[in-house]
Amino acid sequence: SLHDALPIYQLSVSDFSLTTNFMSNYTFYNRFRKIHGLTGTLGNQWDKQFLKDTLQLQCLKIPSSRKELILPYPMLMAEEDAWTEEIIKEAIGKGSKGQAVLLICRDINTAQHIYKYVNQYVKGKVFLYCRDDAHSLPKDKLESGDIVISTALASRGTDIKVSDKVIKCGGLHVLLTYLPRDSRTERQIIGRTGRKGLPGSCRLIINRNQTQQQLQRSEEHTSELQSRKISR
Repeated sequence: SLHDALPIYQLSVSDFSLTTNFMSNYTFYNRFRKIHGLTGTLGNQWDKQFLKDTLQLQCLKIPSSRKELILPYPMLMAEEDAWTEEIIKEAIGKGSKGQAVLLICRDINTAQHIYKYVNQYVKGKVFLYCRDDAHSLPKDKLESGDIVISTALASRGTDIKVSDKVIKCGGLHVLLTYLPRDSRTERQIIGRTGRKGLPGSCRLIINRNQTQQQLQRSEEHTSELQSRKISR
């Protein structure tokens, strides 16, 4: 985020705001004399290089103590007009086979849009979880056909429980409807299923037009950062 990036260039938020009351990860780490280790989801090669150059940390992948039982389905890229339809078809299909579904959207507006459509066709319970102050995850275990529609909010430290029937039918199905900016975020989202050695499945159904625009912006941003690095 912008707040995390500012300290790297010795910059700060000039006007007093709520943002200035928080500390970036970079600044927080540098308050310690020595860091012996951190735990968390590793990112891509750029993230690992940042930890090595900035904090002098080596990255190690520690294997799980239990065999992973997540079934990944092939990614599906759909055109603008068919994208929502494919998402609904996937959610209903997995629910009809006895699974529960966690549907992750890029932003709140998209989540609310899909929530309205899904409610019209799904027989199970549909939960919207986009804001901590307005929504909450279901307290009971998800049953077959139940759907949770959320943003990346549901990927951070959430443990979504499912019933024994759902587990027997394949577990929680994570349906990711956009291409995350980095592999770490994608792994965190997919990691909501198949926890503690339980079965689960996942699939990406992404919007072709949105993804192409995103990749183009990413390439332009990377090119700009490299040019700045060379000029310095």
